[in-house]
Amino acid sequence: MLILLKRNILMYLIFGKMARVYYGEHALDEFEIAKLTFILSNKIENGQESGCILWKGTLKDGYGIIRKKLSCCKERVSLRCHRLTYILFHRPGWEEMENLDVSHLCHEKTCINIDHLSLERHTINNNRLRCKKKDDCIGHVDKSDCVLI
Repeated sequence: MLILLKRNILMYLIFGKMARVYYGEHALDEFEIAKLTFILSNKIENGQESGCILWKGTLKDGYGIIRKKLSCCKERVSLRCHRLTYILFHRPGWEEMENLDVSHLCHEKTCINIDHLSLERHTINNNRLRCKKKDDCIGHVDKSDCVLI
């Protein structure tokens, strides 16, 4: 998270502004990006052996969330922490993320470690979860992302 915060500050110093970031179709302004990065970096804990970076803030359905009023919205919105982390790190456009999930390769819902997150179709994530539950790879398109290989 510290790397992400330093990256955002460095981009601001070099370009005078940060690259446009979207959460869904909501454009985040520079102040919101800095504030959300700060929130993410202050509510985490390292998972010992797993390598996970665990969210220790508010949860909803087992996933970490941040409830925030964004400058583009009248009401507060719930931002899923793992999705927000992926967006802040990779900076995809919102059209690029449409119909895709940010999935946990580690299957730990509170993990926000960027190395454990993958942008993919929902069916791929479900196949990987089946492999984990059965402790046997059933075969799927991208076996390199299978937790058993």
